Amino acid sequence: MSPDLLEKKSSEGWTPLQVACFTLNHDVISYLISVGANQYSRDKLGRNMLHSILSRVGQHENEKPDDLRKLLGMFDKKALQLMFVERCSADPGAATPLATWMGGVNDCSKWLKILKVLSEYSSGEELEMINGEGDLPLHVVSLFPSLYR
Repeated sequence: MSPDLLEKKSSEGWTPLQVACFTLNHDVISYLISVGANQYSRDKLGRNMLHSILSRVGQHENEKPDDLRKLLGMFDKKALQLMFVERCSADPGAATPLATWMGGVNDCSKWLKILKVLSEYSSGEELEMINGEGDLPLHVVSLFPSLYR
């Protein structure tokens, strides 16, 4: 694949790798990374590959934590560490991928399992990063009373 095509961006600023991340297409992600796709690319709102992945994680009934583990394992460790602390300008403003994901969790039954997998790849630094609304990522836990049952 031509290097120019690997980094060609859509009108939203998405590269083919970011589209593959958003659709959780493991085979395409693996292929694009293997041919040198830029793992550090961000879209027009500053969302990185991890923002895109986490916007979709936990939405499929048959999805397992190991699916996320396998997906994150495809990325360069340095790139992934950086992605965890990068902020985007999407609502809520200045949110890391973890904060964005935690703010959109619908299925509390998978919440802790997914968080455990994410903690395997993260330094934890993003847990102390306040978003544009003045909240830490873990502040949203209070929105999910079923986690305490």
